[in-house]
Amino acid sequence: MLKPAFLTSVLLLAASSAALAIEPRVIGGDDVPSAADAPFVAGLVNPSNDLVFCTGSLITPNWVMTAAHCLTNGVDTLAPGDVTVFVNTVDKSTGLSNQRTVDGVYTHPDYNDDTLSSDIALLHLASPASGIGTASVADSAAYTRMLNDAPRNDSLLLYGWGFIDDSNTDTDTLQRVRLDFLAASQCNIYYNINITSNFYICAWEPQPDAADPDGEDSCQGDSGGPLISDPDGNPWVVGMTSFGPTGGCGLIDGQPFPSVYSNLANFNAWLEQASRAFQALVDIRPTLAQRSIVMSASATAPVDLMLSNSTSNNISTHQLEITGSSNFTLVQSGTSLVCLGTSPAINCTGTAIAANSSVNARFNLNWTGGTSDLKTLTFTSSTSNDMRVANNVQQLTVAISDLPDLALTLPGSVSGAFSGTATGTLENRSVDVAATDATLNLNADVGINITAVRLGGESKTCSGIGTNSVSCSLGTLNGSSSAALAIDLDGGGKGSLSATVSSPLGDYDSASNSATASVDLVAQLLSSGGGGGGGGGLNWQWSILLLLYGCLRRKVSLSH
Repeated sequence: MLKPAFLTSVLLLAASSAALAIEPRVIGGDDVPSAADAPFVAGLVNPSNDLVFCTGSLITPNWVMTAAHCLTNGVDTLAPGDVTVFVNTVDKSTGLSNQRTVDGVYTHPDYNDDTLSSDIALLHLASPASGIGTASVADSAAYTRMLNDAPRNDSLLLYGWGFIDDSNTDTDTLQRVRLDFLAASQCNIYYNINITSNFYICAWEPQPDAADPDGEDSCQGDSGGPLISDPDGNPWVVGMTSFGPTGGCGLIDGQPFPSVYSNLANFNAWLEQASRAFQALVDIRPTLAQRSIVMSASATAPVDLMLSNSTSNNISTHQLEITGSSNFTLVQSGTSLVCLGTSPAINCTGTAIAANSSVNARFNLNWTGGTSDLKTLTFTSSTSNDMRVANNVQQLTVAISDLPDLALTLPGSVSGAFSGTATGTLENRSVDVAATDATLNLNADVGINITAVRLGGESKTCSGIGTNSVSCSLGTLNGSSSAALAIDLDGGGKGSLSATVSSPLGDYDSASNSATASVDLVAQLLSSGGGGGGGGGLNWQWSILLLLYGCLRRKVSLSH
């Protein structure tokens, strides 16, 4: 195995391959129950001796992603005929009986066998692994979700075909283990190199289970295997097993030690570029303009959908499937898609979406009768070689109701010197049911006064203006309406402002018609009362300040 001298004892986590004498395992893990739990985990095989020497991830039916050090030592690179792949199994013998040939090997041009930087590679399968679930390559949004989820214990999930203990015991069953995220700044304590968060992710288990005396970690044979973040229930590959300490895996001298994984969010551009040799990797994503609709039984509701391509590669064709309740008709308006079928299953086909661009589609939604409980429509986009299938689904909830649906938002906080303005939004989200005789009630803590209210830039007539309790008549709020709300405040001190909008007709979702903002206004020092005869008088705070200033000048004068 290779042991780069500049590391504090670093071990490449690949098992010895006859083609390139390089080595990569899960320690303290568990058997993966079935192929359905991780169909995307790949085993890399030396076809001359059926040795499984590395792990990988099926990211589209045509592409397997793995570590560069599994395939090259920086000088020599495995030829396509020197490696085969199996997927969709947790049993090694089954995988070895179903090896897939490779017709393309691509390693990152900046891969450095000494520094282990840019440790990423792609394998192109000679025939697609169709119908098998794939993993999604993390983008910056997935990486951010991982960081937000990092404080959770065991927030990351590692898969691998490697050894299961320090005695290099092989495994016949795919292994997995939950690990904790470790920030790069802390990870650097353990390594004599600069572990930067833009290139690497560190993971470990500082408190392994008592049943795992060797700790919980990746090791030889796991190289290139997926480190998964799944806060949304989808397998996002945020990292890929790269290296660890040469002192062993898991516990080193009885102490836990982190291993290091390539940060995939940093390599999206290379994946897009390298894949152009065969089927270029893309990312299609549907986004609904609104995720819920409230409408009367007789209304027609517009449903706006944007289909975006976030990669530098063009999408030639794509598909959209709409499934859900048979209580609706959904008719396309426009020419961006060609759709066939009726609810509950509509299939649409679209043409090209250029690199880093999007297309828009609109549908008209009508209720056809039946029970009026909450319904869900699911929009699923797809295209060949989509490397992020986890973001392909959007759901729209639809409610049939004769009530308006009022919603109110306020900023989290309002601050200012002497005064401030709380700006928010007031909506009637019902497609067609108006909220008549709507009223806005405002209440602030003592010392905070409400001096004006504007809706859509228009001043509203309110009772109690200048006090901390105000009620405003808003008139009729039509369906599908939204207006900016501005509430002027003055006074001093800290407190809160609460707002509630209502209509005598009622409200479909009363949970969204109230909002609260914290308020912090600086107390006014100058008195509002007039002095004798001339300009405004000085209050007692200013008198004290002037007195102190005069004393200070006298003291300075006496020192001379």
